[in-house]
Amino acid sequence: MLAVLLTLACRTDPSAADVVPTTSDPIEAADAAVGITVDLVEVNQAVGIAVVQGGQPVAAEDRVGPLIAGRDAHVRVVWALQPDFEPRRIEAVLTLVSQGQEHQLSSVKRIEGDADRDELEGTLNFFVEGAQLSGDTTLAVSLLEVDGRAGDPGDNRVPASGGVALEAWADDMALHTTIFPCSMTCGGPPAAITSDQKIITERFLTNVFPVRDLHVTWDDTPVQVDACTFTTVLDAIQQVRFERGAGPHEYYHCVFPESYSHAFAGGFAWELDDDPAAPRVSFSVNWWGPDEELVPNIAHELGHNHGRQHPWNDDGWQPPQAGQTGCNTGWGLGIRSGPHPTTHWSPEVQHPDAVVMPPVPDPGSCGEPIEGGPPQVGDIMGYSHPYWVDTYTWAALARRIRTVSSYSSGTAAADAGYTLFGTPDLDGQVVWALGHGRMQASATTETASLTLDGRVQALAVVPRVDSEGRISGFAIPLPESPASLTTDAAVRGHLTGSFDGHRFEVDLASLPTDR
Repeated sequence: MLAVLLTLACRTDPSAADVVPTTSDPIEAADAAVGITVDLVEVNQAVGIAVVQGGQPVAAEDRVGPLIAGRDAHVRVVWALQPDFEPRRIEAVLTLVSQGQEHQLSSVKRIEGDADRDELEGTLNFFVEGAQLSGDTTLAVSLLEVDGRAGDPGDNRVPASGGVALEAWADDMALHTTIFPCSMTCGGPPAAITSDQKIITERFLTNVFPVRDLHVTWDDTPVQVDACTFTTVLDAIQQVRFERGAGPHEYYHCVFPESYSHAFAGGFAWELDDDPAAPRVSFSVNWWGPDEELVPNIAHELGHNHGRQHPWNDDGWQPPQAGQTGCNTGWGLGIRSGPHPTTHWSPEVQHPDAVVMPPVPDPGSCGEPIEGGPPQVGDIMGYSHPYWVDTYTWAALARRIRTVSSYSSGTAAADAGYTLFGTPDLDGQVVWALGHGRMQASATTETASLTLDGRVQALAVVPRVDSEGRISGFAIPLPESPASLTTDAAVRGHLTGSFDGHRFEVDLASLPTDR
């Protein structure tokens, strides 16, 4: 059967601008506003990143995360009022300068009292298209009187002169993933991925991953996986990825239709480093009900593939409270219109098809543990609603995406050769998969013996960590010289060894190779 492939290259959605009252008409000269100043300027590309705080510019190295060039953004301005301020309309002017070209946006709002960062309408807002953000873009905000009202003839501007350097990353920030329905030999028909699920998935991934471009290939031809445990399923998917010749920057994600007899959770993945030869595979189980429940599962498992742990297992999560981790650390604002996966959001989202701000009114707090479990956090790597992305996760994902994106442009590629992946199943039998490139043997516990043409060679057995932090599989980087190992693109040789008490033996020539 011919595979039905739908490739979508998604950039940010200009229709999102309709939600934020921004104009780019010529700005008329006016007096500077009095009784009000700029306190904070926050650039939202999914999370709020302060570039001005306390009226002063924030250096890039002191921000909670990077900005991405070419990615749409919402700029929010929080004001501070003096005691004698009189309620009235105020105009904010956002000036962007990129490659010597100046672009101005205007937002007019009646100011009745203090700004409220927890409400979308509680700030002065601008929508900025990604094309207006480059690596050299600077930003400035001025507050002006309107309606002919007299003000200060000077400036009410941050910064007082010049602009705040945004230092947006101009790298090729892209996420490439192929998503397809799967079934297992141990039972159940293949999943049916609906058009609504596809739309919601694309928009959610664009919103919470720090990318300029999202490339999703929907392969509607079901794949039957000859495996029935968490990690053996992953290696079965890796074999599909290998046979299709996927590059080191491409992720494969499989969707199963329901929970099987082995108590599958919402999904599973390998927790990976940035090794080009790493098996970038994951799966999710769509058994939680509404279509939108699938979406956070996909984002969560792709997060593990990008090296992200659960918050309660990640000692680097900030800020820790009482020896625990898993706290929200920032606001968020979507750049793509809905529908959004908003089940269980509190307060209820009033306009789920519009750009929304996830309800995190107290981002410095930790959620209460559920039945003695870990602290809860509304981050894609946690288990609790609402699902969004925290500043800590955003920054870490950005670093990994920048590295992996470079593989597609050829600046870094998998080493020549192959890696053999293995995972013991419930009966102790090993499920095998191949991968292009040789994984780095940074941590080894055992060795295997490869017999080829009568010669015996010792190979490293590298443990692999799953999304629960457990060592559940292993990788064996095969010898560097393809000429001594391959014939007509077929891997050959006889391999024996052990891992975690499991003996294994495999004739490499019996494994399918890439097409």
